[in-house]
Amino acid sequence: LTTDLPNYPTNYQSNHLTTSDNEKIGSLTIWSIGVGAALGGSFFGWQFILYGGLVYAMIAVVIAAGFYWLYAATLTELSARYKTSGGSFDFVNRAMGPRFASLMAILSLLKLILGNAANGLSISSYLKQAGMPSKAQVPCWIILYAVFTLLDCLGVKQSANAQISATMLCMVILLIYFGCSLFEFRWSNITSSLGVSSGLFGFFEGLVFGIAFFDGFEDVPLLVSYTKDPDRQIPQGLFRCYVTVASISGCMILLGVGSSGSNNLLISEAPLMYAFEKVFKGDDSFLSDFMAYLIVLGLIVNFFAFTLFISQQLQAVAEAGHLP
Repeated sequence: LTTDLPNYPTNYQSNHLTTSDNEKIGSLTIWSIGVGAALGGSFFGWQFILYGGLVYAMIAVVIAAGFYWLYAATLTELSARYKTSGGSFDFVNRAMGPRFASLMAILSLLKLILGNAANGLSISSYLKQAGMPSKAQVPCWIILYAVFTLLDCLGVKQSANAQISATMLCMVILLIYFGCSLFEFRWSNITSSLGVSSGLFGFFEGLVFGIAFFDGFEDVPLLVSYTKDPDRQIPQGLFRCYVTVASISGCMILLGVGSSGSNNLLISEAPLMYAFEKVFKGDDSFLSDFMAYLIVLGLIVNFFAFTLFISQQLQAVAEAGHLP
C-alpha cells in the first residue's frame, strides 16, 4: 500500500473488454467454470466440517449458504451494472478508492493462489490413495499447472471449452459417489454422528470448511469481458452456480455421513474413496484405483478454474497500475 497509488477514474474499464465475438463464451461455459471452481471443496476438505457433529455441520452449511447467497446477489447486481473485468477489486475501487482497492487486490490474489495450493494438496492425497509414489506427485501437479497456464495463454475460449468437459466429468464422478453412498447408506451412521464431539469450538472450526463448499464461484465476474451478453448471462451463471453448489453440499454431507460415518471421514485424506472402496470391495481393487484417478481428473477442473481466475485478476490489477 504505497503513498503514490494511481488514482484512475471510476469509469475505468479493462483494456481487454474489446474481445472479439469469436472469443466470447456463453452461459453454459460460465456455469461450468463457476461450478468447477467451487467443486474442489466437495472432493477434499469438506469432511472437517464434522468436527462439531452432524447437527452443527448442517447449521454451518446453512450459514455458509446464506452468506454466499448474499455474496452472489451482490456480485450479480454489480457485475451487471459495471462491466469491468477486475471483479471485487474494481467494485471496491469505485466505492472506496484506490487505496482500499489495492488491499482488495492483495487479498483476492492471496485467496486464489492459496486456493490453488490447497488443490495441489488434495490432488496429492488422491494420487497417494491410488498408489502413486510420493516422489512422483509433486512433478505431476507442476506439469498440470504448466499445461493449464499454457491453455490460458492460448486464449480464454480454449480454456473455457476444456473447462466444460472437465466440469461434466466432475459431475459424473459425484453422481457415481452419491450412488455408491446410497448403496452403503446406514441410518445408524447418521444417529451416531448427531452428537456434538467438540462443542461450540468444533462448530466454529467446522464453519471454515463449510465455506469451502462454495468458495470459488464468486470470481465468475472476472470473465465479464469474455461474455456474449453480460447483463443477462453473468447473473444467470452466478445463480445457477449457487443452486448447483448448494445442492451438492447438502447431498455430500448427508450421504457421506450416512455411508461412511463421521469418525471415518474425519481421519480420511481422501473422503470420496471410503464409499468407493466399500462398494468395490477393497482399496487394492482395480476399480478403486480407477476411481481415484478419475477423482484426480475431477480435481483438475478446480485447479484449472483457479488458474484462469488468477490470470484475469493479475491482468486487471496490472492494468490499473498496482502491478507491473
